[in-house]
This record gives sequence, C-alpha cells and structure tokens, in this order.
Amino acid sequence: MKELIDSYLIYLDKELNYSDETIEGYKRDLNNYMEYINNKSISYKKITKLEILDYLKYLDDIKLNNKSISRHLSSLRSFYNYLVEIKDIDSNIFRRIKNPKVEKKLPNYLSINEVEELLNSINENTKEEIRDKCLFELMYSTGMRVSEVSDLKVKNIMPELIKQVLPLFH
Repeated sequence: MKELIDSYLIYLDKELNYSDETIEGYKRDLNNYMEYINNKSISYKKITKLEILDYLKYLDDIKLNNKSISRHLSSLRSFYNYLVEIKDIDSNIFRRIKNPKVEKKLPNYLSINEVEELLNSINENTKEEIRDKCLFELMYSTGMRVSEVSDLKVKNIMPELIKQVLPLFH
C-alpha cells in the first residue's frame, strides 16, 4: 500500500498541482490510516463500513476533533477515488461514510466601548487617517468583513455618496 500512497502523492503534485502543505496533510492522514489497518490486519481493498467506523472511533479516541476527522475522511475518500481511477479497486466505500458534524464557532467581536475607543483613537489630520476612520465606520455600521471592504469597488457604491466621499481619497 505504501507504493500506492507514494504514487498518489506524486499524482497530487504533478497532475493536480496541489500545494506542498496539502500533500503533506494527505501523506500524514494516509500513513496514519495505513499504520492502523496494518496493525489490525485489515485489507485496504476489502475494508468494511464497520471497520471504517472503528477507525473513526480510533481517531476520536486519540483526541482528534471533528474537523481533523473530516479532513482524514476527505483524504481517504480522495485516495480511494484514485484507487478506482487506476483500477486497483472497483468502488470507493468511503463515499458512503458521512463526515462528523463540525462545531461552528461564533465570530469574535468588539464591544460597543471597544469600537468607540478604536474610532476615537484615529486622528483625522490627514487624508489617510480620514480614509481609515471611514473604513472602520463602514465595517462597524454594516457588519462587513475586512475582506469584503478590501474587495469593495468604487463603482459598487451609490453615485451620490461617491461625489461626497471621493475627494477625501485624493
């Protein structure tokens, strides 16, 4: 199986142009899986759904969180797709295994006092400071993320507002 994993990693690199970090992640996940099935004397070609569920329990027992377990499953699903593609196996049993639910974290946010303190800390002596304060006010008043504000195009802003604000940026 090691040779198959190695050829798969080369495939990810040369054919799919995956990043080095992604390939390293797949390598760790697949080596972990290979070690587990070797220790349990399980054939990768004949692994059952019950054996896969035991593997997922093992991942949980070693204190991996659901996000990491999902990543392992994704690595295995992709690897088994490759095995089907190269005709080493007939079907991908991992397609029938659902990922565990991943806990959704609430975003961190500033309190009203912290926002006021931030806005009051910005001087308005230069055009850049006025611009920066406007951008913070925009994010605070609309709930926009930094990425959304940085992607904002002047043409997407109301024309009458542009006439008032544009001189501040030149």
